[in-house]
Amino acid sequence: MDKLRVYWPLDQVLFHGKGIGEAWRDEFLRVAPYELADKPDDADIAFFYSDSVLDLSLVGKLPTVQYHWGFYHQRFLDPQYNADAYMKAHAMSQCTFLLASSYITQYQLYQAGVESIFLPAGIDTALFDSVPQRIPLQRKMQVLFLSRLVPHKRLEMLIEALSVFEPRIPLVVSGPGDIAPYQDLARSLNVPVTFVQYTDTEKVYALRESMLLVHPSEYEGFSLPPLEALYCNTPVIVSDIPQHRHLLQNSALYFYNREELSEKLLLVLKNYAQAQQLVEIGKTLVEENYTLKLASERLVNIFHEAIRKHLGERLQKHPEDILDIYNKDHKRHWVHNTQYMDPNWFRHWRMQHVLKNLVGKSVLDVGGATGVYTVGIAQRGYQVTWFDHSQQALLYAQELCLKYQVSAKFELGDAHKLPFEDASFDTVWAGEIIEHVFAPAEGVAEIVRVAKQRAILSTPIGEHHMDPLHINRWNDKNIAALFAPYRHTIEKIAEEGTEESCFFIVVEK
Repeated sequence: MDKLRVYWPLDQVLFHGKGIGEAWRDEFLRVAPYELADKPDDADIAFFYSDSVLDLSLVGKLPTVQYHWGFYHQRFLDPQYNADAYMKAHAMSQCTFLLASSYITQYQLYQAGVESIFLPAGIDTALFDSVPQRIPLQRKMQVLFLSRLVPHKRLEMLIEALSVFEPRIPLVVSGPGDIAPYQDLARSLNVPVTFVQYTDTEKVYALRESMLLVHPSEYEGFSLPPLEALYCNTPVIVSDIPQHRHLLQNSALYFYNREELSEKLLLVLKNYAQAQQLVEIGKTLVEENYTLKLASERLVNIFHEAIRKHLGERLQKHPEDILDIYNKDHKRHWVHNTQYMDPNWFRHWRMQHVLKNLVGKSVLDVGGATGVYTVGIAQRGYQVTWFDHSQQALLYAQELCLKYQVSAKFELGDAHKLPFEDASFDTVWAGEIIEHVFAPAEGVAEIVRVAKQRAILSTPIGEHHMDPLHINRWNDKNIAALFAPYRHTIEKIAEEGTEESCFFIVVEK
């Protein structure tokens, strides 16, 4: 099966083991019909999972999707940071799509006048599921902190909160950064702290075996450690910040200051069974919303739309590139849709209208694309000729016919100048074509010319199932004018139970 190629650059990983960018990329490649491109020139799309790896020189040259984790809100008090953040936001907005890790980040971008799409990231459940359970599970009397050692992560607040307990509760810290100031603080307060650098496997065991995880961060772009802890059935206490409230909902205990953190620590230690009830809620929340598998599946659809949008913009600017554009679009459509579709049901409501209007034996499928209608019509015993201008589509249509064991003829050419004699086919079917052609009147004239008994066409009404490659928009007035020279009927059709979405035109010879 053909695959699309994604350019997915990574930045330096600070932790031992995989960073989020690498873990997400690996999971994406497991669930998506993509492969990696080493160079942008070989890629169908580029994904920048962090603004630190964004290459603005690629914007406009190929579809580009940028993921943004957010701006540290406290730093907006600095006028220079504020100005730089707005400049960065507008630079990122030049990409085909800009994705926000949370509604908080999306709002920050909105304040900068930049549109984005909310797409939550997730945890690497494949990693956690691959690490065998230790039986029996032994919980250790220790608190776990997993994060970078930087001021806004507020490790010092956790150390201070633990200093009020007698006997002292051990704290285990894993994360990159300068440990010296935290060691000094822990010694002065007589809090036992162990600093380690966990591998991925060691991190999983630590999450499973610690009594709880505390995440006191003042700001988070997404906040993975609490989600990882909940997936490991470990209670979490987190700072009361918007990102945590949005992400964790009622599956965590929240604190505002050091005193509240000490209170919540005591609450968990005294009522561990109650804390475990929150964990059960949280694990379900993670499994249903915040896994890299889910994030990857959502990202596939965004890539699909990004490629379409980019090709549509390119068609508007460079109509002379139409063949290359449609070759790429047919590859996108094939990879994302066609080979998974049974032509017996694909767009069945439109297929039903086509089948009941066919006459004679021979049918020309103009704009046959990847061959879904060619196959569906041929399965009913008609002699079908597939016609399109795309060499890429031809290969896919032939493959689909082979898959469903139907025979058809194949012709390449321009729909404005069909390479057939007058009245060559009993019926000519042109589905979803006249919204794509530069000269629709010429295209319709050719379709009618080569039809012996009947020509059948369909096209979206207005913006229905809008495609960036649509050149024309049809309404009651202009569609009637287009077919005025012919003996015709125009019907509005739709899938059962939905509003009318297509014009269905039958021209009698």
